[in-house]
Amino acid sequence: FYPWMIGYFLSMSLSVDFIAWMAGRTIKTTIFFINYCAIAILKSISFPVILLTFPLRKTWESPIQFKLTQPKKIPLVYSLTTQQQIGITWSWRLSQHNGYEFRLSYWHVYLPTIIHLLQQIRQERRLPT
Repeated sequence: FYPWMIGYFLSMSLSVDFIAWMAGRTIKTTIFFINYCAIAILKSISFPVILLTFPLRKTWESPIQFKLTQPKKIPLVYSLTTQQQIGITWSWRLSQHNGYEFRLSYWHVYLPTIIHLLQQIRQERRLPT
């Protein structure tokens, strides 16, 4: 005989391919932002030099030219052979025996995709594709 228990579970997972893609985008965007800020600081520092050298140069343009390009957008590509998911589950339960408890668990699932399984079945049976 088990005493009564009430529980609540919340679970979320993301594809490893998506996590890797998002990490790459975040790093490239952060590097772009740092470079943009550095160039803005250099331009603001060079402004007094432009003012002082205007009578000699006869131009307001900065002698230092910066070209900054945004990072290329890389498309998200999923693997056709394996599906990896990383997930987290938060659970809460209340029981007569133990009182209440919280639990946080991490999990990683590594499985072949349906496409890969069908290709393997076709190869084994030697069915035409």
